[in-house]
Amino acid sequence: MSGFKRITKKNRDEMEAIKRYFNECLPTIDDNNLHMLRKASMYISFVYIVMLIVGIFAMEAVRLSIYHFVIVPLIIIYVFINMYTLKHRGEISTAKTAAICCTFYFS
Repeated sequence: MSGFKRITKKNRDEMEAIKRYFNECLPTIDDNNLHMLRKASMYISFVYIVMLIVGIFAMEAVRLSIYHFVIVPLIIIYVFINMYTLKHRGEISTAKTAAICCTFYFS
């Protein structure tokens, strides 16, 4: 039975070390996630706009319809995500970071 207690104690100590590590690194992880989210939303917006412009000039048969402008609200959401994360840098909690990331990825 002492072997089981020793293994359990070792496992508990390892779990405490992991919890301590993530508690110390959580703000840095959140900041990095938001930074990459800002970059991704910015570049995706650029690619959408460039694809539309290149499509218009490269293909003669392309005519703009309402479906080409359906993407505009999505680009506006990306701009608001960028502005919010820039304005509140370093003070956004983990839960807000998760909510912002989910808004981006599911929009």
